Amino acid sequence: MDEKKIPWVTVAVLAILCIATLGTGVFHWHRNYFSPADYAAYVSTDVEPPSRDFEYDESAPGELAETELAEIFDDVPEIIRPDIEPLPEFVALREEHDNDDIVAVLTLADNEVLVMQTDNNEFYLTHDINREPSEAGSVFMDSETDLLMGFDHNFVVHVPPGNALRQILQEYASYDFFLIHPTISLFTLYGNFDWEIFAFYIAPDAFPFMTVNHPDDDAWGIAVEQFTLAALYNTRLDVTLYDQIITITSPIEAGSNFYYVLQARMLRHITS
Repeated sequence: MDEKKIPWVTVAVLAILCIATLGTGVFHWHRNYFSPADYAAYVSTDVEPPSRDFEYDESAPGELAETELAEIFDDVPEIIRPDIEPLPEFVALREEHDNDDIVAVLTLADNEVLVMQTDNNEFYLTHDINREPSEAGSVFMDSETDLLMGFDHNFVVHVPPGNALRQILQEYASYDFFLIHPTISLFTLYGNFDWEIFAFYIAPDAFPFMTVNHPDDDAWGIAVEQFTLAALYNTRLDVTLYDQIITITSPIEAGSNFYYVLQARMLRHITS
């Protein structure tokens, strides 16, 4: 019986595959494990090659030791939010009233009011824009609200119960009034922002509408869903955790723990 011979073409192909496999293995070994002392001499550039002598922290396998990390980031400059100058109009407004606590002008239902802000949420409950005692108080922004809008989920504006703007909030209980006045304008130290109202309701202070910064996006997303579910009217505006929200709120009466709540999302600017 004749023995079958392997075609020479098959032998050649197998030989080429073996040589290629061996060559790949040698290259991989040389690249990853072969480290001659004069490694820099093998690099055809003036740039010093990266060191291969990292020391690892045995208590944290797979991570650089804390001292190594400190050295790596030692020369990285600290990221600081740049200072932004207030708009000239606001500089003049503050000078006119001799009060640097003025941070915004709120326009709601054709009513324009100055908005104050201090390091607490108590002073302007009982003081006017001249810092004089007043039963009407002044509309003010929550002390935790960042006017630069860098990280806040919720812009919170407080209206004292004796202030005339509280009556305007109450008017939103009328659907006809709501339809006529569906937007809010907030002219701040740093720019003018328009908002679309998506919710009006009455809620106890335990409800999260007065929380400025939520712990994370998940918590904020849950809060946004609660806001839309509490709304007296269905505006059909989709509100997501990516929206900036403004909340204008006031007790339904002095001493009450129930509040009128009006909320709007920042107007989305669609570009093509």
